[in-house]
Amino acid sequence: MTTLQFTPSAMAAVADPDLAVIPGAPKRAPDVGSDDASPMTDAEILAMVAAIDENEVLAAAEAAHKKVSPEVLAYARMLHKAHGKNAVDTLKLGMKAKIMPVESARVDEMRMKGAGELAKLLPLDGERFAAAFMTAMIKGHTDVLAMIDGKLLPGAKNDAVKQHLTATRGHVAAHLEEAKKVQSGLTGAQAKR
Repeated sequence: MTTLQFTPSAMAAVADPDLAVIPGAPKRAPDVGSDDASPMTDAEILAMVAAIDENEVLAAAEAAHKKVSPEVLAYARMLHKAHGKNAVDTLKLGMKAKIMPVESARVDEMRMKGAGELAKLLPLDGERFAAAFMTAMIKGHTDVLAMIDGKLLPGAKNDAVKQHLTATRGHVAAHLEEAKKVQSGLTGAQAKR
């Protein structure tokens, strides 16, 4: 049996599913102000970054169960490690800056988008999985760069959040370039057959 890796502060807190009991974990936001037009708060920005990282970790973990080339597997392992670390760093930043990440409709939408992409990948294996996975990673990382540049960075108020977003942007850009190289190698290998 697996034991909890944390101790809830009180059993009463566990009774409310929207109350965060893991230190630094996001809390549920009221539905107010979560439409696309309203500006994102630093709390929502941190939750969005964590959701993006979690989506990438889940997709990368799936690659380990598929028959893919060593290059795709190495890329997936790198993503798993890097996005896992960034998710932890994001939650730690929230605790340090006293900004509790807030789960909103927009964050839920990002999680659902990631789940939808993963659902498309699950039935695939081998070269078909590798090609779809790399295409999804290129599209996803391109979309995240646009989100960071167009919405998250301009909306961030806290300097530490801005610095974290800038660092995150650098990692995402590097992941995108690496994905393009891996995909190019896949395309080249298929063309030689």
